[in-house]
Amino acid sequence: MEQTLSNLLDSIKENKLVANDLFDSEHYSWCLFIWHLVIEKTIKAYVLKTGKEVPYIHDIKRLVEYSGIKLEELNVSAMELDEITAFNLEARYNDYKFELYKKADKEYTIKWVDKCTSVHNFYLKKITNG
Repeated sequence: MEQTLSNLLDSIKENKLVANDLFDSEHYSWCLFIWHLVIEKTIKAYVLKTGKEVPYIHDIKRLVEYSGIKLEELNVSAMELDEITAFNLEARYNDYKFELYKKADKEYTIKWVDKCTSVHNFYLKKITNG
């Protein structure tokens, strides 16, 4: 379990670097897609650390619920978690891709990167500090 957790945390660090590079190069929709992966992996790392089985789901709200963390602790709403989940769908599937591309301007992306960073840091602190 420790090696799996270590590998997952390394992957998360690399994904954050990629997300930052994508933001810097103004590929905002792809930046948000990668941030979805960061959040998903971070929650799954926390779940792994708690000894629970890691589910094969990508829905951020469902992952947060499964992790046992309350939305109030995260300071995030269910609607916001649904929006983060949509970054996965909207960047991946052509029908949705253009919609995310249209709305993911710099201002929108900064707002959501800040929210994603907050969720990520919350779980990372739980992983590293117990």
